[in-house]
Amino acid sequence: MPVDSRRRALLLGTAAAALLTALPRTPRAASLTAEEFLTLSQELTGKNDLDPALAAGYLAAFEELGQGAALMHLAAGGAEQALAQELVAAWYSGIVRIGQQQRLVTYEEALIWSAMDYTKPPGFCSGGGFGAWAKAPQL
Repeated sequence: MPVDSRRRALLLGTAAAALLTALPRTPRAASLTAEEFLTLSQELTGKNDLDPALAAGYLAAFEELGQGAALMHLAAGGAEQALAQELVAAWYSGIVRIGQQQRLVTYEEALIWSAMDYTKPPGFCSGGGFGAWAKAPQL
């Protein structure tokens, strides 16, 4: 490559770098990572076996409803009592509710079904196929 071409490439690269640093930056929205949200959820629910995939779904729902910054504040030890209660309620119900808005994250994997181990989600056939109710339970 001739010297003029290398000089021109160097000048263009330097100018492009200077232009990129001068552009205004859009601040990253305050939010937790999925792992941080899972850790926070484990602390608040007292459950260490929470599903990471569900945690990502709950986090997305909270962020969609505008709670990303509040979750960061809560994780940092902030006094977000209502949000902490909503986070626990979401894990147990499968629904994230903020104000009048709500997002369904899960139904069958909601913690309520493990808390009420004597029942199962309505419409969920965990005892077998059609007619399973007619067979005596195994003890």
